[in-house]
Amino acid sequence: MYETLYTISGIVTDTGYTPTSTLENGRRGTPEISWERQQQWNLGLDMAFLNTRINLSVDAYLIDNKDLLMTRSLPGISGYQRATENVGSIRNKGIEASLNASIIENKDFSWNASATFSLDRNEVTSLYGGRQFIYNVQDQVVQNEGNLFVGQPRNTFLVYQ
Repeated sequence: MYETLYTISGIVTDTGYTPTSTLENGRRGTPEISWERQQQWNLGLDMAFLNTRINLSVDAYLIDNKDLLMTRSLPGISGYQRATENVGSIRNKGIEASLNASIIENKDFSWNASATFSLDRNEVTSLYGGRQFIYNVQDQVVQNEGNLFVGQPRNTFLVYQ
Protein backbone atom coordinates (compact mmCIF):
# COMPACT_ATOMS: atom_id res chain seq x y z
CA MET A 1 0.00 0.00 0.00
CA TYR A 2 1.66 3.18 -1.19
CA GLU A 3 -0.48 5.74 0.67
CA THR A 4 -1.47 5.96 4.32
CA LEU A 5 -5.20 5.24 4.67
CA TYR A 6 -7.46 7.69 6.48
CA THR A 7 -11.09 7.56 7.56
CA ILE A 8 -13.23 10.67 7.72
CA SER A 9 -15.79 10.68 10.50
CA GLY A 10 -18.66 13.10 10.66
CA ILE A 11 -22.25 13.85 11.51
CA VAL A 12 -25.21 13.37 9.16
CA THR A 13 -28.02 15.88 9.71
CA ASP A 14 -31.09 17.06 7.79
CA THR A 15 -28.92 19.65 6.06
CA GLY A 16 -26.17 17.25 4.98
CA TYR A 17 -22.89 15.73 6.12
CA THR A 18 -20.46 17.61 8.35
CA PRO A 19 -16.96 16.10 8.73
CA THR A 20 -15.76 16.25 12.34
CA SER A 21 -12.31 14.64 12.11
CA THR A 22 -9.89 12.68 9.98
CA LEU A 23 -8.39 9.56 11.55
CA GLU A 24 -5.76 7.21 10.20
CA ASN A 25 -7.01 3.63 10.04
CA GLY A 26 -3.80 2.06 11.36
CA ARG A 27 -2.09 1.33 8.02
CA ARG A 28 0.99 3.43 7.29
CA GLY A 29 1.84 4.07 3.65
CA THR A 30 5.16 2.96 2.15
CA PRO A 31 6.25 5.28 -0.69
CA GLU A 32 9.35 3.18 -1.51
CA ILE A 33 7.36 -0.06 -1.99
CA SER A 34 8.06 -2.07 -5.16
CA TRP A 35 6.77 -5.17 -6.93
CA GLU A 36 8.18 -8.54 -5.95
CA ARG A 37 10.85 -9.86 -8.33
CA GLN A 38 11.35 -13.49 -9.28
CA GLN A 39 14.11 -15.50 -10.93
CA GLN A 40 13.14 -19.01 -11.93
CA TRP A 41 14.86 -22.11 -13.25
CA ASN A 42 12.98 -25.21 -14.43
CA LEU A 43 14.08 -28.53 -15.87
CA GLY A 44 11.65 -31.14 -17.17
CA LEU A 45 11.97 -34.60 -18.63
CA ASP A 46 9.18 -36.66 -20.22
CA MET A 47 9.68 -40.30 -21.21
CA ALA A 48 7.49 -43.04 -22.65
CA PHE A 49 8.17 -46.80 -22.74
CA LEU A 50 6.58 -49.95 -24.17
CA ASN A 51 4.66 -48.24 -26.96
CA THR A 52 3.62 -45.38 -24.60
CA ARG A 53 1.99 -47.75 -22.13
CA ILE A 54 4.28 -46.38 -19.43
CA ASN A 55 4.84 -42.61 -19.15
CA LEU A 56 7.20 -40.89 -16.75
CA SER A 57 7.43 -37.14 -16.21
CA VAL A 58 9.97 -35.48 -13.89
CA ASP A 59 10.19 -31.72 -13.22
CA ALA A 60 12.62 -29.80 -10.98
CA TYR A 61 12.50 -26.11 -10.15
CA LEU A 62 14.32 -23.38 -8.24
CA ILE A 63 12.60 -20.03 -7.64
CA ASP A 64 14.15 -17.02 -5.91
CA ASN A 65 11.63 -14.37 -4.80
CA LYS A 66 13.10 -10.99 -3.89
CA ASP A 67 11.41 -7.91 -2.40
CA LEU A 68 8.79 -10.16 -0.79
CA LEU A 69 5.65 -8.14 0.02
CA MET A 70 4.21 -8.56 3.50
CA THR A 71 1.88 -6.65 5.78
CA ARG A 72 3.86 -6.43 8.98
CA SER A 73 3.04 -5.17 12.46
CA LEU A 74 4.52 -1.89 13.67
CA PRO A 75 5.33 -0.85 17.24
CA GLY A 76 2.44 1.03 18.86
CA ILE A 77 4.72 3.99 19.57
CA SER A 78 4.89 4.63 15.79
CA GLY A 79 1.23 5.67 15.80
CA TYR A 80 0.34 2.97 13.26
CA GLN A 81 -0.63 -0.68 13.58
CA ARG A 82 0.76 -2.10 10.32
CA ALA A 83 2.42 -1.37 6.97
CA THR A 84 2.83 -3.29 3.72
CA GLU A 85 6.52 -3.41 2.84
CA ASN A 86 9.18 -5.30 0.91
CA VAL A 87 10.60 -7.43 3.72
CA GLY A 88 13.05 -9.95 2.27
CA SER A 89 13.76 -12.92 0.01
CA ILE A 90 12.56 -16.52 -0.15
CA ARG A 91 13.90 -19.51 -2.11
CA ASN A 92 11.50 -22.24 -3.27
CA LYS A 93 12.82 -25.50 -4.68
CA GLY A 94 11.40 -28.87 -5.44
CA ILE A 95 10.93 -31.87 -7.65
CA GLU A 96 7.75 -33.41 -8.97
CA ALA A 97 7.35 -36.77 -10.69
CA SER A 98 4.42 -38.67 -12.13
CA LEU A 99 4.19 -42.20 -13.47
CA ASN A 100 1.23 -43.36 -15.59
CA ALA A 101 0.82 -46.93 -16.74
CA SER A 102 -1.70 -48.71 -18.92
CA ILE A 103 -1.54 -52.11 -17.23
CA ILE A 104 -4.27 -53.91 -19.18
CA GLU A 105 -5.76 -52.58 -22.39
CA ASN A 106 -8.03 -54.58 -24.68
CA LYS A 107 -11.38 -54.01 -26.39
CA ASP A 108 -13.47 -55.09 -23.36
CA PHE A 109 -11.41 -53.87 -20.42
CA SER A 110 -8.73 -51.37 -19.52
CA TRP A 111 -6.84 -50.82 -16.29
CA ASN A 112 -4.71 -47.72 -15.75
CA ALA A 113 -2.63 -46.74 -12.74
CA SER A 114 -1.00 -43.44 -11.80
CA ALA A 115 1.38 -42.32 -9.06
CA THR A 116 2.66 -38.87 -8.24
CA PHE A 117 5.43 -37.64 -5.99
CA SER A 118 6.39 -34.12 -5.02
CA LEU A 119 8.96 -32.66 -2.69
CA ASP A 120 8.65 -28.90 -2.18
CA ARG A 121 10.73 -26.77 0.19
CA ASN A 122 11.03 -23.06 0.86
CA GLU A 123 13.45 -21.06 2.96
CA VAL A 124 13.60 -17.42 4.01
CA THR A 125 17.04 -16.33 2.76
CA SER A 126 17.13 -12.71 3.96
CA LEU A 127 15.08 -10.04 5.71
CA TYR A 128 15.28 -6.24 5.48
CA GLY A 129 17.89 -4.44 7.52
CA GLY A 130 19.80 -7.66 8.32
CA ARG A 131 17.08 -8.85 10.69
CA GLN A 132 16.93 -12.54 11.60
CA PHE A 133 13.16 -12.69 12.25
CA ILE A 134 9.86 -10.81 11.84
CA TYR A 135 6.95 -11.64 14.14
CA ASN A 136 3.34 -11.16 13.04
CA VAL A 137 1.86 -9.31 16.03
CA GLN A 138 -1.83 -8.44 16.28
CA ASP A 139 -3.35 -6.87 19.38
CA GLN A 140 0.02 -7.35 21.15
CA VAL A 141 -0.07 -11.14 20.57
CA VAL A 142 2.38 -13.02 18.34
CA GLN A 143 0.32 -14.97 15.80
CA ASN A 144 1.02 -18.57 14.75
CA GLU A 145 1.05 -17.65 11.05
CA GLY A 146 2.93 -15.00 9.13
CA ASN A 147 6.19 -15.13 11.11
CA LEU A 148 9.46 -15.14 9.15
CA PHE A 149 12.83 -16.50 10.36
CA VAL A 150 16.00 -16.47 8.23
CA GLY A 151 17.02 -20.04 7.38
CA GLN A 152 13.56 -21.46 8.15
CA PRO A 153 10.49 -22.20 5.99
CA ARG A 154 7.87 -19.48 5.64
CA ASN A 155 5.26 -19.36 8.45
CA THR A 156 7.48 -21.20 10.93
CA PHE A 157 6.58 -20.56 14.53
CA LEU A 158 8.66 -21.25 17.60
CA VAL A 159 7.37 -22.75 20.84
CA TYR A 160 8.89 -23.02 24.28
CA GLN A 161 10.28 -26.50 25.04
